[in-house]
Amino acid sequence: MATVKFFASVREQLHTSEVAVSIHEMTGETSATVTELVTGMIKDDEKWQLLSAEHLLVAVNQTMSSRDTVIKDSDEIAFFPAVTGG
Repeated sequence: MATVKFFASVREQLHTSEVAVSIHEMTGETSATVTELVTGMIKDDEKWQLLSAEHLLVAVNQTMSSRDTVIKDSDEIAFFPAVTGG
């Protein structure tokens, strides 16, 4: 199972800090891209639509990543907003 974590306003909007998902059960494959993960999650429940927002940042195994990054069931995927300050 992959661990999908949510931080800051993403966590607040989704009302959860993390979920476990099976890439294999979702896609029938042993790996997928972050985009494919999000698409599968949205198919399962529309509340995940927030994760498709372009402004959200993604980290895979605590390394900043793109939505084209390939993930597998043992990975940790995190979604969070860009940090702004003034």
